Amino acid sequence: MNYIWIKLNIILILLLIKVYCDEGNNNIKAPPGAIQESPNYCTQFNRTTVFLDLNKVNGLDGDQFVSSSFSLINPNEKLDYYIRYILASRGVCFYEEGQLKEINKWDILQVNGIDDNNQPVTADIRYTKTTLCSYFYDKYKFENEVTTENSLKEHLVCKQHCTTFLTALYFILSNREYCKDPTDTMEAPPDVYQRRNELVNNLNNFCQNLPDGNCKQLDNFEVANCGFGSVGLKEEYCKIHNNEECCDYTYSQIKTEIKYKLHNESIITGVSVASVFVILGSYFSAKYIKEIKIQESIKRSVLNQEKEFHESNKQLLQDAYNQGFDPNKQTFNSNSRNLNNAGTLRPKANPVSTMNSYGSSQRGTMATGGRYPQNSYQVSQDYTSTDERDISLRRGMIVQLIQKYEGGWLLVKDINSNRQVLEIEIIKD
Repeated sequence: MNYIWIKLNIILILLLIKVYCDEGNNNIKAPPGAIQESPNYCTQFNRTTVFLDLNKVNGLDGDQFVSSSFSLINPNEKLDYYIRYILASRGVCFYEEGQLKEINKWDILQVNGIDDNNQPVTADIRYTKTTLCSYFYDKYKFENEVTTENSLKEHLVCKQHCTTFLTALYFILSNREYCKDPTDTMEAPPDVYQRRNELVNNLNNFCQNLPDGNCKQLDNFEVANCGFGSVGLKEEYCKIHNNEECCDYTYSQIKTEIKYKLHNESIITGVSVASVFVILGSYFSAKYIKEIKIQESIKRSVLNQEKEFHESNKQLLQDAYNQGFDPNKQTFNSNSRNLNNAGTLRPKANPVSTMNSYGSSQRGTMATGGRYPQNSYQVSQDYTSTDERDISLRRGMIVQLIQKYEGGWLLVKDINSNRQVLEIEIIKD
């Protein structure tokens, strides 16, 4: 019973807590003309809410050079794809088929370049994805939307990291080994060089307008690995620059706060269903308890009857002893003579006799005037035994029950003749 009740309570609890607790970014409806980006590439914005301007995002269809099927990409994933292959998407660098690769997966630490004094220098290619995602998400955001502004503010690249990547990007765009010009067979815009300068200048303005600080974003995989896209590159970098703070960073996904919202509709539904379960559970529990009590009452009654029978039988045996009955001199037929094909006891003669009780409520001996000893019965149907050792019963005969044995055997005494006590086999259907 306790087990059933525990199961019902578990179901109730599960129904109550199933209230569509979703992350905050799934609970806010996008304003008209806005879409919520699915940051498959820009993972720094996972578990945040950033709404993009749908018209601006769709405007990329006519100004990209990365894929002929670009317009077929889901609008919620389009900007991430554009950023992933930004050099080709923007039409500033061109690659043969199979050579296109994301900048943060070039597996190189530095890029060579020439400084303003015409001297050869190198720049670290770091914070690529963090910087590009911050720039384009901010550029294509849905204006004046509070949730978006808060999400961007918390996860934008910091000024120091943005400047680090900008230097590397400038050297990449100036180096034909990394950024190739288009061939005659490639589709390309007429203003490739202008586009390169425009990308650098726009990104420089973006970096300069960023506030200082917010550089330690440990929930950003790239930031936690010193700006690289893999732990291996971070380890190589830190072998040379082991004094940098980022070498001690450990990537963690705990920093980003996850907000939940409980929907009233779900609570009402859960409580309603739970109430139904409670009512049904209470009804069936009460019914089950009642049935158990009935069974226990029957069991107690049977035990009491058996106790009374044994007490009465004990006294009857004592009376039989007093009248000269010696059980040691009696024989007991332990091997049945009346077996059917199934091996159970069945009489081959008439059906089993039915005995009606004539025993008085008081103990006594045989007397006239219709008084009989306790546990006396009248045979209501003839029964002829197939064995001469058994007594045959006749309708109307009065017998006294002396002892009851297992298997349906009774020890009785003929009341009318007061003959020697005999045993008789009684078969029950």
